[in-house]
Amino acid sequence: MTSLSILARRSWFAASAGAAILSIAFPAKIFADEKTSTPGDAKPVPGSARVGAGVRVVSYPAPDPIGRGKERALVLGGGGEWFVAWQLAYFTTLAESGVDFSIADAVVGTSAGSALGTLLTSGRMAQGANIFKWFAEHPEYMSQLVVVNTGAASQTRARELQSTTNSHDPQAIKELGRVAMAAKNAPVEDYQIAIQQIIGPMDWPSPAMHTTAVDCYTGERLVVYPDSGIPIRDAISASSSLPGIFGPTWLDDHVAMDGGISRSGTHADLMAGARRVVVIALSNGDPQFALLSPFHAPIEEELDVVRKSGSEVFVTFANPPKGTNFLDPKEMAVAAKMGVAKAKEDLAALSKLWNR
Repeated sequence: MTSLSILARRSWFAASAGAAILSIAFPAKIFADEKTSTPGDAKPVPGSARVGAGVRVVSYPAPDPIGRGKERALVLGGGGEWFVAWQLAYFTTLAESGVDFSIADAVVGTSAGSALGTLLTSGRMAQGANIFKWFAEHPEYMSQLVVVNTGAASQTRARELQSTTNSHDPQAIKELGRVAMAAKNAPVEDYQIAIQQIIGPMDWPSPAMHTTAVDCYTGERLVVYPDSGIPIRDAISASSSLPGIFGPTWLDDHVAMDGGISRSGTHADLMAGARRVVVIALSNGDPQFALLSPFHAPIEEELDVVRKSGSEVFVTFANPPKGTNFLDPKEMAVAAKMGVAKAKEDLAALSKLWNR
């Protein structure tokens, strides 16, 4: 049976089938050799998710930021498959030039950033880069693996409300949570299996890694810490549970949606107090990008919070082309090229900031 015929039988891959598909489709060693150390690679922390301190509800700005007292902090924003491909290319290019972000003392990832941060801090960047490079070259496989449309009217309703909401006040966020809970998406368990196949076997990638999500019912920000007792695949699933697309996902006693369905797509305030903070965001808030996140507050508001804490801040923006579909795998090749170009542009400044 060919890999394509296997894919045709399911819209998502189960654990054993997914591994078989990846190995058949890309026999040239899609997974990084874990015995070989590569730039940007660190070691995962097996079993750390079993400690179980629970998910934190964290107000804005964070009263006790994760970054306080840390040397290097990294903030990774969201932007769908497109931004995962962009960030993989960006960080791989920087690592090859001697700027290694896996040494960050604290990392917070939102939506796409939660997946990228996991690959970065677990030492699986090479694996992730290989997988996404292959999918960028064969987008038809990703299209069949990641089915985002069940045809349900409830999905359409959720997507439409997200695209027309222009406020991040608590009531607006709770309304988005309400349609997220009511949307008939593909089973979240299948989504989590797919995530696990991409990131590899682990409970939690690193003591440095944190993810964000939003409580659908209360609209409050949720932060998953390394000692939360939540498996990383569930944390990523929650952080990327976009209304009318994926999820929502249970985190402890919270039914959670995408961490970007809030006032922020990055949650940079969580890293206030670190000596050096690098923020990777999808867009700079220019009007041409307004439809990407019409309910976000200007990113400068949270960057000011970080700067006023005494942190030295470097921020870079992907600024995708107008009309980009962030969930279309055909767009990933463009994303990767843009990520490489931006890394080369930022290299000198980041080397000076990060490596000193």
